[in-house]
Amino acid sequence: MNLTAMRGVAKALGDCSQDLSDSVKRLDQLLRSVDWRGPDAEQFLHDWRTKDRPFAVRGITHLGERGAFLQQQVTDQETSSNSDGQGSAPGSSNGAPASPSDTSTTSSGYSIGPGHKPDIHWDEDFVWGSQSATPQDVASAAEWRTKGELALLVPGLGDAARAYLHYWDNNGEPFHIDYDRAAAEDSSIQHNIDDEIRRSMTGAEELIEQGNQSFSMTGPASGTQHYPVTENWQKTIGGYQQWSSAEVTTSGNTATMTITVHAEDYYNFNKGQSDIASETPDNVNGRFCEIGWAKPFPTSGDVTRVVTWELGSNNPTISTPSGTHQER
Repeated sequence: MNLTAMRGVAKALGDCSQDLSDSVKRLDQLLRSVDWRGPDAEQFLHDWRTKDRPFAVRGITHLGERGAFLQQQVTDQETSSNSDGQGSAPGSSNGAPASPSDTSTTSSGYSIGPGHKPDIHWDEDFVWGSQSATPQDVASAAEWRTKGELALLVPGLGDAARAYLHYWDNNGEPFHIDYDRAAAEDSSIQHNIDDEIRRSMTGAEELIEQGNQSFSMTGPASGTQHYPVTENWQKTIGGYQQWSSAEVTTSGNTATMTITVHAEDYYNFNKGQSDIASETPDNVNGRFCEIGWAKPFPTSGDVTRVVTWELGSNNPTISTPSGTHQER
């Protein structure tokens, strides 16, 4: 393995992620300043907010994750190389090497063991308490807190309103979402859950091929590929991360996996971005964090499914623990 080349690829992926992020921010700024009106302009801006921009954001996340994954592979390989020749592996004699095959980890990062939440890095564009408040901030805060309270009365915006008001609680405490209900209400969220189930099936099959038959496993975090289509969930979680933990058993050629898909997000605002539905710049609400009146917070939720499939097939039967089937 050429570690220098791999390290270069990892850095290039990270650079691409940052370059794309910078480009999206520049486009946001340009589109807000351009004097373009009419039906074509409205359609273009609508497509940018609802299709093109979310797609670009997913690309930013994916490129960054792939770079981080490759960098971890380099680090693991260097650690392994440094330990060569320094003694016998447990269970071996006379310095004989342990089994060359790793039967506890997959190429995509799933490993045998209890569920373990991966480390996830969240960006923070507005530093809490870094600025002083002005008289204009007092008026703006009153306006936006009132908007948050009124949003509680709008049908279909309850989760978004509660999350926004929790931002104003200014304590940074974790916020829980009903991920099952989110999936039922938003098709993109259901697609994200399906994606993680498919990834976990592939990881489970690789572990089974390594000789494991009944085991617990845990997976890496990955950015979701489908941006929420409903305003409620766009505002509540937007683009977020997922990981999974599972119990897997096999019987002949049939595998059964009881999997919990975990959603992870960090509720905050991003410089240069805007709310999709209202077009309100994130800078407006990020300001309240800067002056120490509102605080970002971690958001999480999970769903559990029972997945049964024939090894090598891609046609699982998916049900809830209570037995409700969801064919995929």
